[in-house]
Amino acid sequence: MRIPRLNHTQVPNIIVDNIMKNLSGSELKVLLIVCRKTIGWQKIDDDISQTQFMEIGGLSRNGAKSAIKSLLNKQLIRAKLSAGGNPHDISNFEINYDSQKMTVSEIDTLPGQKLTETGSKNDRVTRSKNDPTKESINKDINKVKETKHIHGEYSHVRLKEKEFDTLKKEFPEDIDLIIKTLDEAKEMKGYKYLH
Repeated sequence: MRIPRLNHTQVPNIIVDNIMKNLSGSELKVLLIVCRKTIGWQKIDDDISQTQFMEIGGLSRNGAKSAIKSLLNKQLIRAKLSAGGNPHDISNFEINYDSQKMTVSEIDTLPGQKLTETGSKNDRVTRSKNDPTKESINKDINKVKETKHIHGEYSHVRLKEKEFDTLKKEFPEDIDLIIKTLDEAKEMKGYKYLH
């Protein structure tokens, strides 16, 4: 099967770097499905039926239910009843970015501890020098959070300072024209660009 190059879903780095190793296969599948159905479509949340979890993830009904319940308990996802939905069928899901587990390394463990496959904090595992630290993860988060400055008459062009400097170096005499053209095109045509 050929995988298209530009058809991807972003997954938060902390899921791959820290959280994934502490999830069962079913939990990881459910978490990735929630990422695909939300982040992959530039949504905050989405209605995802149990059947979709089963079909996309190759999970049994009990496997899907169990993984969803576990991810809710670990506070990695949030779920709520869809509008008009059955009270016994939670089906609106989102990634829980507010959870400490999404911002702190080692998922709430003490120094020198990691969660093992069983999820017990009492099972000690030594850290390797290559393991991400809280500081390195927070540096990565801060890089992502760099503010974007607004450019153009209609304020449609938003660039980080580093991005603006790069463009200015590449097109020193044309930078104002480039920004003006893009800003006006977005205003006139209603183009939607990811900033």
